Amino acid sequence: MEAIRIGIIGLRMGSSHLEAARGIPGVVVRAICDVDQDRLAEVKARYGIEHAYADCERMISDPELDVVVVASPDHFHRDHTVHSLQAGKHVLCEKPMAPTLAECADMVKAARSSKRTLAIGHIVRFTPIFAYLKRVVERGELGQLYYVSSSYEHDYARVGGAWRFDPKLARHVFLGGGCHAVDLVRYFLGDFERVVAAATHIALPQMPLDDTVAALYSTAQNQIGQVFVGGGARRPYNLSLALYGTKGTALATNVDAEARIWTTDMQEPLGDRWMTIPAPIDNHPTRTQLQHFIDCLRAGQEPLVTGEEGMRTVAAALAAIEASVTGQAVQVPKG
Repeated sequence: MEAIRIGIIGLRMGSSHLEAARGIPGVVVRAICDVDQDRLAEVKARYGIEHAYADCERMISDPELDVVVVASPDHFHRDHTVHSLQAGKHVLCEKPMAPTLAECADMVKAARSSKRTLAIGHIVRFTPIFAYLKRVVERGELGQLYYVSSSYEHDYARVGGAWRFDPKLARHVFLGGGCHAVDLVRYFLGDFERVVAAATHIALPQMPLDDTVAALYSTAQNQIGQVFVGGGARRPYNLSLALYGTKGTALATNVDAEARIWTTDMQEPLGDRWMTIPAPIDNHPTRTQLQHFIDCLRAGQEPLVTGEEGMRTVAAALAAIEASVTGQAVQVPKG
């Protein structure tokens, strides 16, 4: 099996991709790139990486690279992805795909014209319990879904990151972190038609943008999707999922060791008691995601989260932000 050689741009978010790649047979991390020279030197020495660059264009031009992982800040995603694709590399780009739909469209266009694979790192689709519940839904065990909700709850005051509070660099919490929850609901319901939303700026007044948003989506099939994003939630980190179908209900999070399911088929043996199932905790399954991407490249298949899928999630998030500002229902672009 010929080795797949990877280059990673951005060693903060990219550190998890570096660790993941080192555990996948047939994958070699050939190059790393970061503007922080001290971090770059430290990581190069610690992992014995052959090539280290402060200039990402030099790394991208390396003819020996097969894949570029774009883990740079959001506002660099478009340029780093497009240039990598044009240089003949396959790309796994961190979420959110880009700050604007125009940038997303450029990335999708570059993937199509280069005939290279572009995947977006919506990692919660690979969370073990959420992936399991997807199979439950596909088997029809919950019947037809009519309501799906997800919440992304984080306390940015505790986790830090000065850039989160810099007006020049700030990304809206509903897109930056909340896209996890938006994408998870989309994963189960499909595309949204319209959205209404409300936002507040109370929990984290030091943030330049609203810190809390509640959005209500609807689909063409009259299903409801609800997303709550709290960037200043005073609680441990949490990403939840609730699935309501005509035959049953399932409740899970990415941080709890058990999920709960109840279906009409369980009524006789269980009565009003939930069935609990073990939920292996892996709330950042980078290795599973990267392994999937590598497997798709080897098999010539599309990844689970294509550039088009990533763009639709950005469109849904931006529509909710617009609705929260205007107080009006907003149509979600098809993308």
